[in-house]
Amino acid sequence: MVFFYCGKNMTESKNVLLIRPENIYRQNNYPSLGLLSVATSLFHAGYTPVIINAALERDWKLKIRRLFNCANFDCIGITIMTSECPSAYEILNYIQGLAPSTPIIAGGWHVRLFPEQMLESHLISHACINDGEMEIDSGAKKTFNICNLNDLAVVRYDLDPNIETFITSYLTDRLDPNRPRPKRWLPYESSRGCPSECTFCANVVTNNRTYRKKHAAKVVAELSHIVKKYKLDHIKIIDDNFFVNINRVRSICRMICEYGLEFTWDAECRADYFRHDFLDDDTLRLCKKAGLIQLTLGLESGSQHTLDIMKKNITPYDSIHAVKVCNHHEITSRCSFMLDVPGETSEDIEKTRQFIRRLRQFPYFTCGVQTFRPYPRCELTQSLIASGQWSEPGNFSDWSDEYYVRQFTAAQHDQPWQVQPKRSRYISSYEYIESGTQFDTHMVKGKFKKMLFGMFKGLAKFRNDHNWYRCPIDLFLYQKFQEWFLKRQEKQCRKS
Repeated sequence: MVFFYCGKNMTESKNVLLIRPENIYRQNNYPSLGLLSVATSLFHAGYTPVIINAALERDWKLKIRRLFNCANFDCIGITIMTSECPSAYEILNYIQGLAPSTPIIAGGWHVRLFPEQMLESHLISHACINDGEMEIDSGAKKTFNICNLNDLAVVRYDLDPNIETFITSYLTDRLDPNRPRPKRWLPYESSRGCPSECTFCANVVTNNRTYRKKHAAKVVAELSHIVKKYKLDHIKIIDDNFFVNINRVRSICRMICEYGLEFTWDAECRADYFRHDFLDDDTLRLCKKAGLIQLTLGLESGSQHTLDIMKKNITPYDSIHAVKVCNHHEITSRCSFMLDVPGETSEDIEKTRQFIRRLRQFPYFTCGVQTFRPYPRCELTQSLIASGQWSEPGNFSDWSDEYYVRQFTAAQHDQPWQVQPKRSRYISSYEYIESGTQFDTHMVKGKFKKMLFGMFKGLAKFRNDHNWYRCPIDLFLYQKFQEWFLKRQEKQCRKS
C-alpha cells in the first residue's frame, strides 16, 4: 500500500500518480484495494489521483510518458508485493529518467518486509510501513501509520479506470455449485490484521497482528452503497480473518437482512471458531441468510506435528468438524493445505494426503494444495536462513531478478528442506486440478474445451484416489492448456 504524502510541493498541480506493477505470474484477478483506498483519501482531500495498472496497459511506458507530458505530478506512489519487484524496479528506473526530481513513495507488503533495503535504493524517496491513508510528514524517510478504519471514506472503486474489467472478470472460486455463478463482483475490506501467530505468515513479522475493524453499521452502509452503485451480485471480503469479533459479524448479518440487501459473499475464517460459544449453528444460519456461500479455511495439514510446527493452534479434529459443519449448512469450505513444510517427515505428508481424501466425502469441500513457499521474513523462512539452508537478496536491485523472486514465491522448485519434493509437487498439482480452485470448467468456453478440461479433472481424481502419480504426462498437457488460456485472457484484458 502507498500512502497520502503531504510534501511542501503538493500545493500547485495537486496531481498524484499511483502505480500497480505487474507480477511475474501474470495474475491480475483483483483491483488493488490499497491503491484505491489511498486514491480515495487523496480525492477527498482535493487531489487528483491517477491510477496505472501496468499489467493492463499495452505499453505502460507510453502511458506514463503521455501523462507526464500532459500534467505535473506532485509525487508518485507505488505499491509493491515481492512478486511485483522486477516490474516495479523497471518502472521506477524509467520514471527516474523521466522525472528525477519527483518524490517516489513506496508501500505494500515487500516494503513492509524490507523497509531498510528499499530506502537504500536511489529509486525511492520514502517508505510507508503500514496504513497508507494518513497524512504524514514529508521530512520523514520511513513512516509507520495505524489509522482508524472508521474514519476512512467508502472506497471509490471507479477511480481505477479498469474497474469494470475486474467487476466482470471470472471469480475463480468454486463457490456454491447449486447457485448461478456471480456475474459482477468486487473485493471489500472490513478489517485489518490477524491475531494468529502462524510461522509461515508475514502478518506476524510486520506488526499486523493487531486487529482493527470498521463498525458493523459502517460495513453495511458501505456494502449497500457498493452493491447498488456497481450493480454487484457478489462481495469477496478479503479480511485476514473476518470472524475475529463474532458479535460484529452477527450485527452485520442482521442488518443485511433487515435492509433487504441481496448479494452473496465469502470470507476467511479459522477452523477452531466452529463451536457452540462462537460460530455456532444459529450464527451460520444467520450468515447464510445474509448471503454467505463460502468460507476460506486455512487447514494446512492433516498432521498434528506439522500443525504444531506452523503454530496453527488447531487440531485435525477441528478441521474435520469445520468442514462437516459447513457442509451441513451447504456452505462451501475452500481449504488450503501445505506439503513439505520445513521439519515435516514423509509420514506427515502422507497423513495430509489421506486427510484431504477423507474430506472429499463432503460435497461442499474444495481445496488448494501447495508445497511450502518460503515467504520473506516469516518465522519458518528465518529458521531456514539461520540453519544455512536458505538465503535472501540483500537489496532492491537483487529482488528485481525474477529468479530470486520465484525462489521465494513459486511452489514448483525442489528445495533443500523438502523430504519428498517430486511427490509433494505431484500431490499438490493433482489435488488442485481436481478441485478447480483457481481454474475450472466455468472459465472455459466451447464444448470441446470443457470436455478436455473435464478429462483433466477426471484423471486427477483417479490419480488422487489411487495414490498413483507416475508418468504425469497429463499434468504437462494440463499446464500447457492453462498457460494458453491465461495468456489468451491476458491479451483480451489488455485489448479492452
